[in-house]
Amino acid sequence: MQKAFEGHMGMGLNIPGGLVKDPEGNLHYYLIDPYNNIFQVVEDSNFYMKQKSLTGGVAGVVIGVSNIEKAMKVYADILEYDRIVYDKTGQFNDFAALPGGKEKYRRVLLKHKPRTGPFSKLLGPTQIELVQPIERQPDKIFRDRIWGEFGFIHLCFDIVGM
Repeated sequence: MQKAFEGHMGMGLNIPGGLVKDPEGNLHYYLIDPYNNIFQVVEDSNFYMKQKSLTGGVAGVVIGVSNIEKAMKVYADILEYDRIVYDKTGQFNDFAALPGGKEKYRRVLLKHKPRTGPFSKLLGPTQIELVQPIERQPDKIFRDRIWGEFGFIHLCFDIVGM
């Protein structure tokens, strides 16, 4: 993690807040790309193929939701991200340098049991963190946006027997 952080700092990337700990105590940091997309770099021992790059690829996603209980019906019950790593509410030091990061949030980190689908080795183990603001109604950021604009345009799930 330290090597990736120092490498990205050396490249002059926009790293708000530096190297911080998540609610579980794991080190991570955020990057902001030229299109203002925020990426989180987390430490993980899993990788599909060993390469010389500083990071190993996508490990999951952070999703802002307006109601975690309703969102859990999709992510935990249907997509089977049913292992709750943490469920915490409050103000979080690792969010402090992000837009709106000093507000109060509920954060639930979900993981899944080992996958067996045709793309399971390629996709590997992943995680989803659901984030709900507590003291305000979130804005729906995809309203009036164009499909395929700069940044992430979709997430992929390997669903067997749909």
